[in-house]
Amino acid sequence: MSGYAIQRLTFSGMLDQSFRLMRDHFIAITVPFIALYVPYSLTMEALGLSQLGADPRLILAMLWKLLVVLAVFVIAASYAQLIVTNVVADCYLARPISVPDAARRALGTFLPYVGTSLLATLALVPMIVLLITIPLAFYFGVSWMLVGAIVVVERRYGLDALKRSRALIKGHFWESFAVMLVAGLLVSMASGALSIAFSFIPIVGPVLNGVVQAITSAYLSAVLIVLYVDLRCRHEDFDLQLLAQQIGRPSGAPPPASADAAAAAATDDNAAPG
Repeated sequence: MSGYAIQRLTFSGMLDQSFRLMRDHFIAITVPFIALYVPYSLTMEALGLSQLGADPRLILAMLWKLLVVLAVFVIAASYAQLIVTNVVADCYLARPISVPDAARRALGTFLPYVGTSLLATLALVPMIVLLITIPLAFYFGVSWMLVGAIVVVERRYGLDALKRSRALIKGHFWESFAVMLVAGLLVSMASGALSIAFSFIPIVGPVLNGVVQAITSAYLSAVLIVLYVDLRCRHEDFDLQLLAQQIGRPSGAPPPASADAAAAAATDDNAAPG
């Protein structure tokens, strides 16, 4: 197995495991987000859009530029997120992968991933707009937060991915929400303080802000993968399945080709008659 404790973890254990994963594979996990956030931060600064909130008239004057930048950013962010999820999942499940290889793999699942994310968004937006259904939106928002991990590791898409995520969260809703809430608060406080400090530094400040956003996004991606694996251990004894694969592999044999290969093997084991 990998050098990580693939098992049921405590609340603090998941946060610590995510930090360790980030530390061990820092470059591979952060580079895709750095390539996203640094140009975005520089572009917003160059166009004078970084301070739009202070002047609504400037927002209207620069609206078309803002929309173009945001459209490009959303597409690039989806691809970067998919790359990072591939890197994190494979590193955590014993097969470190290079960023170029992860980028090539992400291309193959980009459209299904975007389609699945769009499906979840289209389902949540009406619930949010109708104030009476906000609690329902909160419930499904938490229940579907593992969709990215499921797309990458299990190659499930659309409604199948949404149902799978909800099934894994079931019975551990508040624990899952609390893990992501605490992780989000920790990185938000750190990045917020640094962003304020960096905002006073010309030219270099936007670059540093972009790097900070990249690191915080990478950490949250790691937390999601650790949470996903933890829930599989709780529901499916995923840790025992991986251990059985490790014991059954001849000495010196390489680990499974990828995280999704390991998941597929585990699924086949579950489907086999007893």
